[in-house]
Amino acid sequence: MEAFANPWLAEQEDQARLDLAPLTAEGDRLAFFYR
Repeated sequence: MEAFANPWLAEQEDQARLDLAPLTAEGDRLAFFYR
């Protein structure tokens, strides 16, 4: 079963890409909330 049946996205292109350096500069902990 495909996670996303979107022909415009290549495999693995449904992943979020974040630059973590600016986020970790604010502190040493990250939390992600998914609903």
